[in-house]
Amino acid sequence: MLFGAAVPSSAADVTLIGPDGRAALSEAEQGEVADIVKREAKSCSLSSDSYPDIFRDRDPAAEWQKVEGGPHLYVRFDTAVVMGRGRRGGGPMRASEALVGLDNPKFPHQPLTRHEGVVTIHGKCDGGTGIELMCQPTLRPYFEPKVLENNCAILERMRQR
Repeated sequence: MLFGAAVPSSAADVTLIGPDGRAALSEAEQGEVADIVKREAKSCSLSSDSYPDIFRDRDPAAEWQKVEGGPHLYVRFDTAVVMGRGRRGGGPMRASEALVGLDNPKFPHQPLTRHEGVVTIHGKCDGGTGIELMCQPTLRPYFEPKVLENNCAILERMRQR
């Protein structure tokens, strides 16, 4: 089920950095955000690992640093996330960290992941999880009110199905 009452996962570290610095998150908020970010990362159908040619003009490590320099959400998972869409013909990818940029007032960026120092860029991720993320009470201030009104209404309709 795409939009259910998610059971928060445990995360060793969830950090929200806004324009004014670090924002406090309760343990419950951290768990909810970590669960959404994990599901979003697992939903992506493209990655710089599996489709390097698509991302050849982008430096994953430089993108990580750029996102870290602005408003963002950082998640370090207690247990590495296993993503089934690894290198074509190879096994699944793992992610022990995820980074989501929050500098676009209309929608959160698709996640970057990192495992054992290797950064992976992701694309074509589930937009529903992006909407779930932006509709979290602690993340709402980062997005335009009209966009939130529309997207959070979509989220509620999806949950009622």
